[in-house]
Amino acid sequence: MTDETSLNLFQQQEANRRRTFWLVVGFVAFFAWLGFGGDYIYHLYTLQAPRQAYHHDFPWFGIALSLVALATAWYAYKTGPDKVLWSTGAREVIDPTDAKEKQLVNVVEEMAIAAGVPRPRIWIVDDPDPNAFATGTDPLHSHIAVTQGLLDICTRDELQGVIGHELGHVKNLDVRLAAGAGGAGRARGAGGAARAAGTGRAARFCWSCSWCGSSPGSSPRSSPSCSRWA
Repeated sequence: MTDETSLNLFQQQEANRRRTFWLVVGFVAFFAWLGFGGDYIYHLYTLQAPRQAYHHDFPWFGIALSLVALATAWYAYKTGPDKVLWSTGAREVIDPTDAKEKQLVNVVEEMAIAAGVPRPRIWIVDDPDPNAFATGTDPLHSHIAVTQGLLDICTRDELQGVIGHELGHVKNLDVRLAAGAGGAGRARGAGGAARAAGTGRAARFCWSCSWCGSSPGSSPRSSPSCSRWA
């Protein structure tokens, strides 16, 4: 890996950390604005009320909504990856049962070593469409899922391209940004779905990758953020 590539990688990681932070800050700030704004309006409304009537002087609404927003953001961040996997009906590969599953586990392990990240947990979605995605909150808590359709049509080399692409999202912390963006509601964007089009060699092509910026029909190797691991 060249110094330039390393610098770009660390810059991408830092950028995703900042984006995740400001995403959460913006989310909480919006609800705080609603709550404290409501407190201020209610305060003005009760300002001229009789002495014995209720006067809204303590910002209950703002504090309550801010706490709810913080709890919601934390819950979405921590449970988002699990909800993504649940929504797809994925099953975890713990003990491979056939040659395709063994090949998948082997490819993920070797590509994780090449990328310098812990081996993510591996999942299979029982869907005939060729597809794959990565999710998680960081490299230590990451998941890679592929569809049965992808396993059925990919050669080993093609599978390496797809897995390398997804590990790029893990390495660059794209999965953290996706988790912070809303948990289960980001099932399609979490980690960036690498959707394959057609059969055979076309299966390694990235159909839609919202996080690394690949265009439809482009190879994972053509994207700077993915090509390091493909």
